[in-house]
Amino acid sequence: MSLSAGSFDEVVLHGSPENFPCSLTLRPSLGRTTSLLVLAFIPTALLAIPATMAAVLLRHKGMTTLLASDPVAFLALALQVVLWCVLAAMPVKTIGGRIGIVRRVLVEPTRVLFIERSLSGTVRLRCSTAEFRGIAHVVRATLNGTHHELILVHAEARRSILLMTAPLISQAVIDEVRLKLGLPEVPAREMFKTSRPRFTPKALPAMARA
Repeated sequence: MSLSAGSFDEVVLHGSPENFPCSLTLRPSLGRTTSLLVLAFIPTALLAIPATMAAVLLRHKGMTTLLASDPVAFLALALQVVLWCVLAAMPVKTIGGRIGIVRRVLVEPTRVLFIERSLSGTVRLRCSTAEFRGIAHVVRATLNGTHHELILVHAEARRSILLMTAPLISQAVIDEVRLKLGLPEVPAREMFKTSRPRFTPKALPAMARA
């Protein structure tokens, strides 16, 4: 199981990173999945007509003559069919991986447990918190202002975990989480040496302290 959160748009935090164990539930957004389906359908539908015509022509008996007399034209027709098949397969693979999938991440002081349920079954994976580099406090600027994130940073970007997001995260909160996990606080630049966890927090409660 890849730990990348690229297929997930919604993250719900149960509990608080300050009081372990805490857990996160990740799931794809139905709205975004529908939007991806519509966006993928438009180019596929536009190319369906020429691809179908090309496929019909390729099955014509005269195609052997065309192949011998003009191989470039024959290749162009064949590429149309191949291109349409590739364009049709890519969104099916992407969207298919988003349907019916839910991941739960349980963060404990000594380990992190991943449980992923999908149409193909349930996969469990666990790793020790010692595998993580530390806790990073990242401040990001958006169109709505700035917000703070507390990220459990792994050496591999795809294994990093967003623990909390809030308008403000105090140093006291960072120290409490760091001490309970037994990990150091690492500079925010450590996070940018890899990449941020690829999911968008949507329903995390504000947990900042004054």
